[in-house]
Amino acid sequence: MLPKNKRLNLSKSFKWVAKGDKKETKYLKLNFRLGENENPLIGIALSKIYFPKSTQRNKAKRLAFSATDLTYPLLIKNLNLVIMPKVNILKANPTLVAKDLQNVQDIIIPN
Repeated sequence: MLPKNKRLNLSKSFKWVAKGDKKETKYLKLNFRLGENENPLIGIALSKIYFPKSTQRNKAKRLAFSATDLTYPLLIKNLNLVIMPKVNILKANPTLVAKDLQNVQDIIIPN
């Protein structure tokens, strides 16, 4: 889990980021927007429609946050990112989800 200073925490922040660019990967839907923050800020959004049981929602959040822990140093510094896990994330491990996240060129610092 990311510390609070690295997370998006207000619904208005989520709505602001949702108006930005969108990308989709095998395990995640990503909404991102560049802001004025010094470090990347990340938020996770889930729906009861896709994850009806709370254990499924918690597992999806844990997998998404552990993937962002692995890729956090590679993210663009002023990035605001909202991650919406897909249902198939429940069958993946954090390393696969992190590799999936690293393949999105728009949010990773170029080498």
